[in-house]
Amino acid sequence: MDTQTMGECLVCGEETKNRCSACAKAGIDLFFCSPEHQKFVWYAHRLFCGRGTANPPLLPNLSAEELDSARQRRSNPLFGVSGDEEASRCIIDYLSGSSGPCSPPLQNVACVLAYIRATRWCDPTTDLEELSRRPFPAFIVDHVSKLLWSFTACLTSVGTLPDEIIETSWWSPLFHRLLILSALVEKTLDDCTPKHIEWVAGAYQRLREWLKSGLGTGNASLGRSLDLAMIRTTQLDMLCGAEDPFHSKHRTASTD
Repeated sequence: MDTQTMGECLVCGEETKNRCSACAKAGIDLFFCSPEHQKFVWYAHRLFCGRGTANPPLLPNLSAEELDSARQRRSNPLFGVSGDEEASRCIIDYLSGSSGPCSPPLQNVACVLAYIRATRWCDPTTDLEELSRRPFPAFIVDHVSKLLWSFTACLTSVGTLPDEIIETSWWSPLFHRLLILSALVEKTLDDCTPKHIEWVAGAYQRLREWLKSGLGTGNASLGRSLDLAMIRTTQLDMLCGAEDPFHSKHRTASTD
């Protein structure tokens, strides 16, 4: 671990100078207050750690099984039941490498990958039990995808989604926040210890506060838009309660 500027531990939120040295060399500061906390989420963090993977981090390409699922779903995975199925088929073929570039060129591939994975969980033809049994890192990738899709859907709704999200200054810190939160969720679903549930709630609250700050940019308009976003998953609801802990806290504070 490296020690330079101060930041919040991605696991527990404690102020610390300790950061992942490999990621610091890649140009992004990811803080962990102790080796123990870094090791706690290392199984997920290692997938996107260091030069070439940390900054910018990229979701893995769709597996053959995921591509087959996208093609076979009753609901069009990209445009909805009434959408352009031919365009959807073209995009999926492009992502599989079986065809050339789309026309017009496909933008925001990261968002498309997240959407295909996220919508699989709400498709009525999906066997959720079978989906849940897939080996590592399926849960991590899917949970990050679901959070990411909630986020990008919010930006789309207010017309502020960039043409290439991975080229923004906030993409890498956003992705790593979602990744560590997803790792905490998976670990906590396994053991349900009060301390780990507290870590999940804290990481989620810090994520919401960071979004409200305009992704750390100070953009007040963007922050107001994201403050209203429902960036959540069923698994987060199970651990934090159905009500958003961030908004619940602020509603309570405003009535005291």
